[in-house]
Amino acid sequence: MRKLKARSSALLLALCAAKAQAQLADPVVYEKMFAEYELSGLKGGEWVEYETTGETVERGSPGTPDKAAWRLACVGVEPDAILLETNRETEHWWPGTVIVYSVDRKSGLVTKAWWGKPGEPGKEVEVPKSDDKKPANPVKKTGFEGSGTIKISKEKLSVPAGDFECEKSESDITTKLPQREYRQKTATWTSEKVPFPLKRPAAGAPDPYDGKVKTEGKAEGKGGEVKSTFEESDSEWVLTSTTVLKRSGNDAKMSLKK
Repeated sequence: MRKLKARSSALLLALCAAKAQAQLADPVVYEKMFAEYELSGLKGGEWVEYETTGETVERGSPGTPDKAAWRLACVGVEPDAILLETNRETEHWWPGTVIVYSVDRKSGLVTKAWWGKPGEPGKEVEVPKSDDKKPANPVKKTGFEGSGTIKISKEKLSVPAGDFECEKSESDITTKLPQREYRQKTATWTSEKVPFPLKRPAAGAPDPYDGKVKTEGKAEGKGGEVKSTFEESDSEWVLTSTTVLKRSGNDAKMSLKK
């Protein structure tokens, strides 16, 4: 669940920061760009297409809406790497371009990346090394405190891509920091029929909420995203986003020339 919330936050921030990011010369690439996905069983040609809508509202002021359509595809499976092509990071900032990532099959880390327009040779983009130091316990180090619930259930859902029997993971968590208190409400629907299954926290992983977030139901953790909703609010701002699966298939080919 924590990974899903982080990913929703990242997508929403991407929408809100479009104008600022457009000033950058090249896209920024990270080793852990696809850490939220379980890529081991991915097949060449599989693809998904989503639409994300978001809004940022400063309390007492009109909201700032935004929308992005993006696609993620497996365009190659090699002995030691999986090739992924997407416009997820470029749709707003560098429209009409895509990035191809070479992801190490064993570690799940991005080792190489190329950026450019479909049909043209791609420009290799630097992939900085990640800081592998284990993060300090946020409860002990920063006064981080969280409480709330996570509920797991089954639900049938209809989206533009079709009808799906889904696992639904819904959370409502309030987090207190020394300088700020905010609330996050999320819901994520996944289905085994959708490629790019999302990872679940590993058994025995550190609990940043120190046992104060209660889970109802058991997550099987199978399948890709069908839909997700995200809302974060504090005394000054409300951020919302919704991501919906529009289409999926298994005939993707690399559009960028490496």
